[in-house]
Amino acid sequence: MKALLLPCLLVSTIVAAQTTHTISTVGTTFSPNLVNAVVGDEIQLSIGSPHTFTEVDEATWNANDNTPNGGYNFSAGSHTFTLTEAGTIWYVCTPHADMGMKGRIIVSTNTGVNDQLATSISLAPNPAMDVVRFTGVPGTARADLYDTKGALVLSHPVASGMLEVSSVLPGSYVCVVRSTDGTLLLRTPLEIRR
Repeated sequence: MKALLLPCLLVSTIVAAQTTHTISTVGTTFSPNLVNAVVGDEIQLSIGSPHTFTEVDEATWNANDNTPNGGYNFSAGSHTFTLTEAGTIWYVCTPHADMGMKGRIIVSTNTGVNDQLATSISLAPNPAMDVVRFTGVPGTARADLYDTKGALVLSHPVASGMLEVSSVLPGSYVCVVRSTDGTLLLRTPLEIRR
């Protein structure tokens, strides 16, 4: 029975995760320059000339440099690809990286949580360092952080609209907030940096 259940769970996770995100170039910027996605989502690129979509490592991205890391590398035109791994895709426009033309795709695993939200709440800052602040969260909510493999790494009540994340290692996570009756309030990627 276990051998049959695992493939069914994997198929349901992949089917539920398929969303299409469009990234285009506007002047010397990517629009949007931050995409939060899950494994299985599709990215559609619309790149105007003379721009590129060139994947780089985080240090290169932070330095506004343009040395490719061997990942995605698209020239002007329309391109589509499917996200197959969790993590962050750091990308730049090769001729305009020194001007700050860059973006990120934060890819999380699908936790199987229904994305229909009961209320409209948000969190900031994202990326976070030590504390995450929530707007619109009732006083009795609970926040869970899942790593990119879907493992629960933190579960804590949201006190005064804040969640302490200083004990969590830097990386990409999915933040799931629920009320005490289990109603889903928020499900969003969260990046922690120090």
